[in-house]
Amino acid sequence: MEQLRRSCFNLYRKSETVLHELKSVLWESTLRCNLKCGHCGSDCRSSSTISDADEVLFLNALDNIKSVYNPSKIMVGITGGEPLMRRDLSQIVDKVTKMGFPVGIVSNGYSLNPEVFIKLLNSGLRSLTISLDGLENEHNDFRNNPLSFSHALTAIKNAVLVSKNNNKFYFDVVTCVTPHNLMFLSELKDLLVKIGVENWRLFSVFPSGRAADGKYELSNVEFTEMLEFIKNERKKKNINVSYSCEGFLGKYESKVRPSYYFCRAGITNAGIYVDGKVGGCISIRSEDFIAGDLHNENFIDIWENGFDIFRNREWAKKGICSNCKSWNNCLGNGLHLYSSKKSGPSRCSLKLIF
Repeated sequence: MEQLRRSCFNLYRKSETVLHELKSVLWESTLRCNLKCGHCGSDCRSSSTISDADEVLFLNALDNIKSVYNPSKIMVGITGGEPLMRRDLSQIVDKVTKMGFPVGIVSNGYSLNPEVFIKLLNSGLRSLTISLDGLENEHNDFRNNPLSFSHALTAIKNAVLVSKNNNKFYFDVVTCVTPHNLMFLSELKDLLVKIGVENWRLFSVFPSGRAADGKYELSNVEFTEMLEFIKNERKKKNINVSYSCEGFLGKYESKVRPSYYFCRAGITNAGIYVDGKVGGCISIRSEDFIAGDLHNENFIDIWENGFDIFRNREWAKKGICSNCKSWNNCLGNGLHLYSSKKSGPSRCSLKLIF
């Protein structure tokens, strides 16, 4: 039965790849951030040599998308850096909402006080993700700020209240699992359940940006321990916990996620980088995977003609992936793990399982 479900899913993934219907757009609105997190793949800081993203360029891209697609069916996510570093964020959310797109933000929660939150909600905010990376000591150490935990927790409590009273508003907490907080996941789960969080996503660090030194990477034993934790907690059903979209996980696939692994970068999802370039996902930092540039191309032309590298993965079938029996399920892992098209992935999720 499991093999049949797997085969059906692979057919579904192939169909989605052929159709490549746009369903999600992430906008890297800024590379500024009010924290200095140990796992930051973009190495964001409070001030940046790179200017904030051009709002007009972004809105023009959405207008171009709207001319072809139904905007109500395409989720627009605003991220960074920390999007709340932009003083015009609520105005941008308002404009995107009035164009017909549902819009959400990904935030560390530090500056999401009630006044700011209400302003965003009144602008039409439909979803919110807040990061919480452990209990107080672990989170503050990871985020390099002694107040980051208390600020994030307050923002989470406020978001829970809204989500309980508004079924059109989706909220989740995301946690980066490291060797420093792994042993506290059960306590963190109890805290989230206590304050009413319903959706919790876990992910693990990949070696990029500030995390390139591997300090926060899980060992094989730790990675497997994390998956075991998720598998066991999903059975309890007191919180919707799952592992992120990264990597094929073999025997854990149907046990730690609501669906099988599917890297949707460039298939149904696109990312607009802070400099106006377009790719499949803003977590993919290699220039090899840039599909186009909004300064001299329109978004739909890029989407329809510049994403072959995402939709045909045969180029990735080399190195550690060349003779892998799980190739048809994995297709070379997540592209955020590639430093270039010529390299293989920096790690194999399947081989991390102990």
